[in-house]
Amino acid sequence: MTKPNILIVDDTPLNLTLLVEILNKGGYHVRPVPSGKLALIAVKKAAPDLILLDIMMPEMNGYEVCQALKQDDLTKYIPVIFISAIDELSDKIKAFEAGGVDYIVKPLQPQEVLARVKTHLELRSLQIQMQQSNENLKKLNEEKNYFLGIAAHDLRNPLAAITSMAQLLLSETNLQDEQKELVTDIKSATDFMLSLLKDLLDISAIESGKLNLHLQPIDVQKYVERIVSRYRMIARSKNIQIELIVTNQVPIISVDPNKFEQILSNLISNAIKFSHDHTVVKVSISAQENQVLFVVADQGQGIPETEREQLFKPFSLTSVKSTAGETSTGLGLAITHRLVSAHNGKISVESEVGKGSVFSVALPF
Repeated sequence: MTKPNILIVDDTPLNLTLLVEILNKGGYHVRPVPSGKLALIAVKKAAPDLILLDIMMPEMNGYEVCQALKQDDLTKYIPVIFISAIDELSDKIKAFEAGGVDYIVKPLQPQEVLARVKTHLELRSLQIQMQQSNENLKKLNEEKNYFLGIAAHDLRNPLAAITSMAQLLLSETNLQDEQKELVTDIKSATDFMLSLLKDLLDISAIESGKLNLHLQPIDVQKYVERIVSRYRMIARSKNIQIELIVTNQVPIISVDPNKFEQILSNLISNAIKFSHDHTVVKVSISAQENQVLFVVADQGQGIPETEREQLFKPFSLTSVKSTAGETSTGLGLAITHRLVSAHNGKISVESEVGKGSVFSVALPF
């Protein structure tokens, strides 16, 4: 096993000799240097695992050396333990502000030096492991999104062909009832799969950082009216009424029209999906200070408080079931949340079990 490499910086030969002796006995590989300038040169040649740094030195003091190390991407993560004969609080604070991780007061106690060095080497080792794990996870996530995108794209065309053929068969008048029921089931299943693939492609693009917004000024009220009109037909099949409320003059705002429609469609669709017959879904828009507020309120089942934090995470399915057996991919709200964030907006939810949910989206203008 490779010995940890420790750089000692002190302009006093006696202190250097003492620290070298202490650390050698502790099983460390030690490099002593007598000045701050030489320390910066030594670090460039071979980065140590930890630095023991005296504060009071000529030409370049310990604070200046530490600040120089922290400004360099190659050395900023090396732990620096300050050594000083000064036991003043102000000096200790200055040492930590410069980027130090610890402070040892002279005269040096061998056991204390070894204990502090050991602790910070272990912490640095854990930090390196965490960084490597994060890099590996990031790489795996990128690969997952890449293959997910390819799979979803390749499956979409054959599924679209199946649903088109099913629609064509349903238009035939000579189908028996049992045959029509089977074809209807096929179309429903493929429609759901197409919806899932669309959501998978969306979440893959978002998580890969490939979400591109094409912003343009739109008349918000007209867009909302059109979306609400489309969903009124769906709501009628469940005897649900959609009420549109415009409380004041809504300004023109710059959004990606397609993404904006997706945001509102997801929220209204969810409200209908989880609402009971003969209830009302209220969609309201209003201008408030420097933002436009969109609110979708239903009189449905409500969401348990313990499950609300999970709502905007991918594949998050709550214990609440749709009221007419509608399917859900568990991606709609996650996508909505990310699209709202991409517009520098905010989304929130208030809910009470048995009374319904209120989703609010605030977009700046």
